[in-house]
Amino acid sequence: MKRLWFGGPIYTMAKPGEKVEAVLTVGDQIVGTGDQKALGEAFDLSDAEAVNLHGRAMYPGFVDSHLHMIGYGEQQLRLDLSELSSSRSVIQKLIHEVETTTDEWVIADGLNENNWTDRQMMSLETLDAISPYRPMVLHRVCKHAMLVNRMALQRAGIDKDTPDPPGGVIGRFPDGRLNGWLYDSAQDIMKQTMPRPNQAYVERALRVSVEKLLSLGLTGGHTEDLAYYHGLYPTLSAFKKVIDGERLAFRTQLLVNHLCFEERERFEGPIDDHGHLEWGPIKIFADGALGGRTAWLSHPYADDNTTNGVAIHSEDELERLVQQARSVDKTVAIHAIGDQALAAVIDVLQHNPPPAGEVDRIIHASLSNEKLIAQMQTMPVGLDLQPQFVLSDFPWVLDRIGDSPILLYPWKTYLDRGLRVAGGSDAPIETPDPREGIYAAVARRKKDSLHDGYIPQEKLSMYEAISLYTTGSAWISGHAERRGKICPNYTADFSIFAADFFTMEKDPEAILANPVSETIVGGRTYYQA
Repeated sequence: MKRLWFGGPIYTMAKPGEKVEAVLTVGDQIVGTGDQKALGEAFDLSDAEAVNLHGRAMYPGFVDSHLHMIGYGEQQLRLDLSELSSSRSVIQKLIHEVETTTDEWVIADGLNENNWTDRQMMSLETLDAISPYRPMVLHRVCKHAMLVNRMALQRAGIDKDTPDPPGGVIGRFPDGRLNGWLYDSAQDIMKQTMPRPNQAYVERALRVSVEKLLSLGLTGGHTEDLAYYHGLYPTLSAFKKVIDGERLAFRTQLLVNHLCFEERERFEGPIDDHGHLEWGPIKIFADGALGGRTAWLSHPYADDNTTNGVAIHSEDELERLVQQARSVDKTVAIHAIGDQALAAVIDVLQHNPPPAGEVDRIIHASLSNEKLIAQMQTMPVGLDLQPQFVLSDFPWVLDRIGDSPILLYPWKTYLDRGLRVAGGSDAPIETPDPREGIYAAVARRKKDSLHDGYIPQEKLSMYEAISLYTTGSAWISGHAERRGKICPNYTADFSIFAADFFTMEKDPEAILANPVSETIVGGRTYYQA
């Protein structure tokens, strides 16, 4: 189908401020841009469908550079605690769940004590009072910790004598009794006991996720799901069934958890025949998260000097995993939030560079310093940033870090030093709504706050913020020459909003209220308000 788009601001994102009057697409490709009259002279438009934007603003398709698509769908289906504002409201919701459901296990997502007005930490004693006879598991919002009751611990065979597994911590009260908290790899003991979702549930969660992501103006995402359900092949089967290129289309890059490495290497042939699914790099975790104090810092936490976080792998094991990827010419994407984790990742990548012409990813890079930035400037590496972390983590993160020279979420510094960056949400950890990511990058403050932003010198311009989701995501996934811009020979993926983001730089709260109007993937509309 040939379509001529016009009648509103159309931003190419090829350079700051560049707009075109019209865009001509044929099928899933952009064939011409520029002055509407000139396009009419250069192309036969007699059979073109005229699409009048009526003042709406068009951008290259927004792509979330790091999320967990099935997990985000699960969040839509399961009990969600993320919006609750006190421990009391959490307890009330859990009591209601216990009283109104009959499932053997009570499972909830989004536990986040940092959002509570009382900041009252919960333990297994609280959960035992709510449900002593049904196993209960509350996933912390960061997914690097969970709180469980005594029945769940018994089901998993965890008692006071169970040692901490490598890369994990079993939480205890000061007197040594179990407190119900399981951190990072210690969660795996519980997950082996919990009921496994069936294939129909996985497909349903993924379908709900894709439909919601499209409604947020996203045309694609780089997702890491393959190790958490039934293994690579069944999970890949769910992606192929749901994202069929007809009923649902979504540009999906599948990161491969290192636990699935051997399964991935046994896979032969293309993933699909419509080009919406592709393999991504090998995913590795170097540390945990700040919320549960498992991000690996170079010094003890200011609010708990007994720990400086958790290294998920020893440095020798981390290097072995990278070398395993290199043995088959694969790049890696390594999760590193703490500055010590970032230092360890940089060291390993410097000694084991990627194949010529390719780049590795460091996911998050939330805490850094000038030395680490200088090292990254010399490396073939890109950074997957999550602007929404600023909204969720401040001000409590300042209590975690204390008086330290560490740079916190230094997005502007990274750009000013010439590092290449992309923008994601880590959904379901944060909302995948790109409007919230753009707002967080531009304002660095919670909505309706009166201050000038948390560490305001790290604010991004509107162009830089939108670039995270367009040219940034395209570059980091290896598609800089055909995605992320509105230019001839690029893919016809568009995110259309009711109003122009570039008019909102001085009133960033307006970003959050700018409705998604239409989401176009491959020249076809897959969401329309």
